[in-house]
Amino acid sequence: TGVGTITVPTEGTAPGVEPQTAESWALGFDLEPLEGLLFKFNYYEIDFDDIIGGLAVPTEQIRRDFPDKFIWHPTADEWAQFLTEIENPEAFDGIIDPADPNATLAYIFDRRVTNFGEAEMTGFDFGVSYYHDTNFGMMTYGVTGNQQLTFDLTEGGVTSDQLENNPDLTVQGMIGWSRDNIRAKVTVNYTDGFDAVEDSNMQRSVDEFVVTNLFVGYDFQGSGFAEGLSLRFYVDNVFDEDPPEYRYNSVNEDKISGFTLGRMYKVGLSYKFL
Repeated sequence: TGVGTITVPTEGTAPGVEPQTAESWALGFDLEPLEGLLFKFNYYEIDFDDIIGGLAVPTEQIRRDFPDKFIWHPTADEWAQFLTEIENPEAFDGIIDPADPNATLAYIFDRRVTNFGEAEMTGFDFGVSYYHDTNFGMMTYGVTGNQQLTFDLTEGGVTSDQLENNPDLTVQGMIGWSRDNIRAKVTVNYTDGFDAVEDSNMQRSVDEFVVTNLFVGYDFQGSGFAEGLSLRFYVDNVFDEDPPEYRYNSVNEDKISGFTLGRMYKVGLSYKFL
C-alpha cells in the first residue's frame, strides 16, 4: 500500500501498575461415614481484578480486539512523543526518519505490562479415599479431581471463554502401600479432552491425556550413619505416553498443550539429623 513495513513493539512495564487482587469464597464438606473412608467436596468462586499482563504477538485477532494498543501510520508528532517514552530512542537512528516515520514504519504496538484484565472462575474439587490394614501392610486408595465450570477472562474490555479450547476436568487416581520402613505409590493423572480451535487444520477435538507415575521410598533403619537416611525412587510417565496431537494452525501464535518430558527417572536421598 506504499506505507512502511517495520513494526515497533514496546516492552517493559507501564507506569502506575497496581497489585492484582482477588475475592474468593468456597463451601464444602468432609464426610467420614466409616473408619478409613473419607469423602471431600468443595465448591469455589474466584473473582480476579487488576490482573497484571500484556498482549502477545500482534495477530490479526489481537489487532481487531485491541485497536487502542496500536498506532497506525504514525505522524511525526506521534513518533516524537513515542521516543520520549522509551529508554533507547537511539536504536532507531538511521532507520526511521523522524520527519516522515510513515515512510518506513507500519505501526507501533504497545505490549507493556499493565493492569490488563480481570477473570471470573467457578468450579469444584472432589475426592474420595480409603485406607485399611492388611496382613501384608497398609493399603490406601484415592481419587481426587477438579472440575472447572467457568473461566471467563476479560482483557482490555474483550471477554473470552478460557474453557472453550482447553481442558476443564483433571482427575488423579492413587493406590498406595506401606509396611514398616518401605512404601510405594502408583498415581494415574487424567486430563480431559477438549475442542480444538476452528483453524486447527480440520481437527475438531484434542484427545484426553493419561500419565502414570510410580514412587518407591525406603527408610534405612539401625544405628550410626544409616539412622535418618531415606532413599526415594520415582518414575514419571511410566509408559512413556506422548501428549495428544494438536494441529494448531497459526503463523504468529504459540500453542502448547499437554506438555511432557516423556518417561523420566529420578532418585533422591534425604537425611534427618534430629
